[in-house]
Amino acid sequence: MKRKGWVGNSSSSSFIVDKHKLSPAMIEVIHDHLNYADLHLFGYYTGKESHWEIEEKESQMRLSTGMDHFDMRSFLREIGVPDDAVEGGR
Repeated sequence: MKRKGWVGNSSSSSFIVDKHKLSPAMIEVIHDHLNYADLHLFGYYTGKESHWEIEEKESQMRLSTGMDHFDMRSFLREIGVPDDAVEGGR
């Protein structure tokens, strides 16, 4: 799979998300994923080490973590991110 603009580390979890398929509210919630999950969702482990790093480019967001305690793929689905907007982590 060819990545556009980022080099991934195979020992960590990561996703590339197409920002064109996200609403501004979705982008905001992704940036605040731990607080949003604590307030609105159950079944997520949201300790400090669950934080995902987020890098943005004009058309993409790269979400990555070295410690995968937070189920980001399920979280993206829960907040309404379309499956075809996400590359990786399937």
